[in-house]
Amino acid sequence: MRPENKEFMNQLISLLGDIKDISKICSRIHTMRSSILDWQNLYQSLFNFLRIRSLCEMVHPPPLSIFDKIISLKNIHLETIVNAVSNVIDFKSSKEHSRLVVREGINIQLDEARSVYNGLDDFLESVGIKELEKYKYQIESLRVVYFPQIGFQLAIPIESKSDRYIENLKSSTMGLQ
Repeated sequence: MRPENKEFMNQLISLLGDIKDISKICSRIHTMRSSILDWQNLYQSLFNFLRIRSLCEMVHPPPLSIFDKIISLKNIHLETIVNAVSNVIDFKSSKEHSRLVVREGINIQLDEARSVYNGLDDFLESVGIKELEKYKYQIESLRVVYFPQIGFQLAIPIESKSDRYIENLKSSTMGLQ
């Protein structure tokens, strides 16, 4: 290898090492079995391919025909895909929550749902305080818990339960209408 190509080769090897099997990643995304790691790998792989294409464009004349093929892939809208993934997915929050998180401002309905979800703790605390006040002579403590797909649940210490309280509770709307 000629010394002037050493830096180019080192960059190329480094970028190629971070490109994952896009076909498998896309298959998992298509079948809705993807993880946040799949999305990160998709983004990183496409981003690295764009960097490889830029490297190939800087070599004049291209020493190998594969360089021409890589450069000719300009008509594929990879930049658009890379930008879309980067602009839509919040990778930092996704990693923190161990699930895919869409950035705020992408979808109004999603932002509203996120706001409601983020306010659940305060809402549940206020419902718990109201219920505890309402039944302060029957129970000493309670906790209101929200289970997605199921709904709200009151958690009451077993020693606080009485038949009269259970009957009152069955007729209560608990402010959740």
